[in-house]
Amino acid sequence: MVREVLSKSSEIPLRSVSLSADDLLTIIESKHFEKVTARNDGMVFDSFEDMKKNKALLAGQPNVDCGDISISFDSYLRRVWIYKFTNESFGLAKSIAAEITQRKTIFDRAKDKQKYFMIPLFLIMVSSSLGPLAVKTDDQNYLKYLKNISDYSIIPTVLFITLYTIFYYMHYIRKTVYYRPTEGFLRRNLEKIIVAVVCTALGIGIKALFDRL
Repeated sequence: MVREVLSKSSEIPLRSVSLSADDLLTIIESKHFEKVTARNDGMVFDSFEDMKKNKALLAGQPNVDCGDISISFDSYLRRVWIYKFTNESFGLAKSIAAEITQRKTIFDRAKDKQKYFMIPLFLIMVSSSLGPLAVKTDDQNYLKYLKNISDYSIIPTVLFITLYTIFYYMHYIRKTVYYRPTEGFLRRNLEKIIVAVVCTALGIGIKALFDRL
């Protein structure tokens, strides 16, 4: 038997995630819960069968109750919550959270860790952009030095703005649970296309920077 020592926490955070309704239903069905209900945008699903028959109505930020476990996809509180804390319920909750986590995209994982690189990028961007404005001197060599520092702010600035836009879209615009009956080429490869665009933009910025040095 595989067991984990119970902690005082009764919830498992999911953080940034976007999951298809089909994947959500597959995960829940694999756990063989006796009773499953859900709520979303004023709609109530009284059974798992209701959810399977109305996948499109699950799109958004639903809350799913599975016996002693609740799965919340709210924008500010994405988590697996345990009502009755037992070994069995804790194991199921951990399993559900792990399966949802496995479906995270590279951008979800980056957003989960965003403070570790967004804050340094912001500080570099601000310090290198505003540094020259804080110095008043006619020394041409020093002014040239400050200009070079300012030039180096181009890359972190472009990267910061790009990532901020992506993270804003992920948090406020995209649906936490989505439903698409069919997916075209663009939708299936959207993540790869975004990565390619970001890398291309950075490549152009780096080249432009070195051309000016």
